[in-house]
Amino acid sequence: MKWLIIIAFVSINTYANEKELSELWTLTQSNSERLKSEEAQLELMSLKKDRAGRHWIPRVMLGARSYKTNDPGSVLFNNLGQGAVEQEDFAEANINNPDDETYTNTSLMIDLPLYEGGLKDNQNKMYKKLLESQQLNKEATYTQSFSELFVDYGMISRNHLNSNLLNKINRATKNILAKYKVGTKQNPVGYSGLLGLKSVINRVDAFLVQLAADSDFRLNLIRFKTAQENLSVKKEKSISQFVAKFKESHSKRLSSTKLENFKLKIDAIGYTSDMEQARYLPQVGLFASSNQYIGDRDENNVQTMGVYLKWDLFNNDSYGRVAEAKKKIISMKQKYSYAAKKESSYKKSLESALIALKKNDKTLKQTLNLLDEQTKISFKLFKRGKLSGIQMAQILNQKIDLIEQNILLEEKLITTTAQNYQLYN
Repeated sequence: MKWLIIIAFVSINTYANEKELSELWTLTQSNSERLKSEEAQLELMSLKKDRAGRHWIPRVMLGARSYKTNDPGSVLFNNLGQGAVEQEDFAEANINNPDDETYTNTSLMIDLPLYEGGLKDNQNKMYKKLLESQQLNKEATYTQSFSELFVDYGMISRNHLNSNLLNKINRATKNILAKYKVGTKQNPVGYSGLLGLKSVINRVDAFLVQLAADSDFRLNLIRFKTAQENLSVKKEKSISQFVAKFKESHSKRLSSTKLENFKLKIDAIGYTSDMEQARYLPQVGLFASSNQYIGDRDENNVQTMGVYLKWDLFNNDSYGRVAEAKKKIISMKQKYSYAAKKESSYKKSLESALIALKKNDKTLKQTLNLLDEQTKISFKLFKRGKLSGIQMAQILNQKIDLIEQNILLEEKLITTTAQNYQLYN
């Protein structure tokens, strides 16, 4: 009784830990380092965009220093800054060999750009596009992560469902062997049937090991992505229904996030030619400064303000940069055009493949049902002695062949659905 309670408790606990796809995705979003990295990258780009948007804010600089000197020039000009120059300062002995003096100078400067040739304005526009691009990049990563999770989850269910089919064959074959009385070497026909039935069990066992290993591998991947060590997944009852339900739940874009992201990057790079053009244009701004001079004689404040012009009339480093930027834009537009045509063709191929796979899946399931019925009848005929062991083994191998086709078809159906989802979401 005690063991029954323990087994029941373990079973209930295992079932409680079984997660559906939606629950696994919630855990992945919360715990995936890959997705957290994308969030951080988006925040980083947002900060860059905000900084670029503040280009019109004036630059404020503060400087201060305190020092002792007997340098003739420094002493004279600091005394001038204090407004405390005396007649005797210009005596030859005093001006050439002044005594040590201590000074403290403080300056506050403001620089307000009025026109920068469009450099900062175009840079701000570029970062806005790059932020949109980063947002799409994040969405693309989320879509890819979900698609991978969908495939791993679906394949575990595929392995489980097909393992059940194979286990039925295994149990039935072992029941036959337990009652097989003519499988001796003295009876070649019976012995051949015995070997055939044993080969069926060996073949099934090999498939079961392969499916179990694949499930373990995918379950470990899910546990890693969700950061849940003891997690298990709920098994779907039908792969075709699972795929159909999934396809109905997602939205459709006119193009993939990858292609839309490519377009935004072209828009962003489009501003670089104007940014490079700014190298040839003047920069105009206002400036103001306030300087405080403190020395042994006195202290004084002086202010300066005005307008400035900066203009590179010739700079070899700027040569050819505009043409280079324009060529890069043309190149990227050509790549985008190629990628758009390739994606359009790929979409059509995927849609056609998905339609064909669903039809094949439906036909294969019908064939499996028919063969299942035939197998039941064959077992009855075998028990009555109407079928030999080798004939029974052939029928069972036919069913295993069909299950193998089903395994491959369901894998293709799951992966193609995931690929289609990545294009449209």
